[in-house]
Amino acid sequence: MVDDRQRRRRSIRQLHDAISRDDVTLIRQLTTPTSGSGSGGLLDFDVDETHRGVTALMATAHRGSVDLARCLLDAGADPNRCDRASGDTALHAAARYGHADVVRVLLDAGADAEVTDSDGATALGAAARVCSNTPW
Repeated sequence: MVDDRQRRRRSIRQLHDAISRDDVTLIRQLTTPTSGSGSGGLLDFDVDETHRGVTALMATAHRGSVDLARCLLDAGADPNRCDRASGDTALHAAARYGHADVVRVLLDAGADAEVTDSDGATALGAAARVCSNTPW
C-alpha cells in the first residue's frame, strides 16, 4: 500500500517530468482541480512542494516557458517561494537565464524583485553577475 508521502513524491516527479517535456496540456490536467476536490487535479500535492529542492515554478522559470509559468501560477504557485539552499526564487532563475518574458509574467503575478539569494543578490543582480561573466 502506498502511503500519502510516497503518493505526493510520485505526483511531484510526474509534474517535473511534464515540465521537462514542456507539456502544457499535461500540466493543466495535473493541476486543474477535479470536480468535488478542493485542490489539485489528477495529482494529490501542493504545487509549491519541491523535487530535489526546486519547485515546479522554479524549474519552469529555468527552462523559460511562459505558458508553463502561467499555468503553474494559475494553479496557485507562489512566485516568491525560495530554494532553501541557494535562496533563489523563480524570478532569480528566469533572470539568470535571460528569460525576460518569464520575468514579466512572474512580476505581474506578484514576484518580489527585492528578494535576495544566499549571496545577497536580487534577481537583477544575479542576471548582471551572469552578464558580467559572458564574453561579448
